[in-house]
Amino acid sequence: LRPAPSLLLTTQSGGRAKLAAYLGRTKVVLFFTGGSTSLAENHELATVIEAQPGIAGGGAQLVVVTPAPPQGVRKLQEA
Repeated sequence: LRPAPSLLLTTQSGGRAKLAAYLGRTKVVLFFTGGSTSLAENHELATVIEAQPGIAGGGAQLVVVTPAPPQGVRKLQEA
């Protein structure tokens, strides 16, 4: 394992979150999506979301990094 890069991300609610804020607090699983398909059609993302209970059960938090706008992510979660 290697340290994650320093990232400043926009949250679903429009706020800001620094990846460094997680250091020493929790394990983080980062999942980066590309912009070539919509989130709803991203099969890898669907697999990671299905694995979320196991990720959380292992003491980690899933962070999805996507170029999609926050409202697109919220829409996917509602579906």
